[in-house]
Amino acid sequence: MEYSKQVMSLGITLFNLLSESLGLNRNHLTDIDCAQTLALFGHYYLSCPQPELILGTLISNDILKSGEHRARASRLGPRISVACFFGRDTLGGSTRVYRSIEELLAEDNPPKYRGVTMKEYTSYVRAKGVNGTFLRV
Repeated sequence: MEYSKQVMSLGITLFNLLSESLGLNRNHLTDIDCAQTLALFGHYYLSCPQPELILGTLISNDILKSGEHRARASRLGPRISVACFFGRDTLGGSTRVYRSIEELLAEDNPPKYRGVTMKEYTSYVRAKGVNGTFLRV
């Protein structure tokens, strides 16, 4: 429990820094519920005799890019990784529409994505996966 409290605190600090780096109010991303929930996932990787064979966002209008995660196994012994995901309650009945942040848009930088509710986005991801183009304008 203490670990998740510390991770949530770190996450809020990171969202505040991201908001500032985008030229927004410090609390902008937390105010739109980017840190409403926290999910922690742990993975236990066994040692591997041939590790060389293993391979392990809408609101910013493409200013911030997603990274790919790749993990390498180790010959030396097992390892544990913990991934932390911040977001908002996807089960609630909110009708809030999420769209590119207005302050990041300009005539020469129009929205690249249409607005969606969390329910619509979650339904799409569950049906199509995250690599689709459904949300593009």
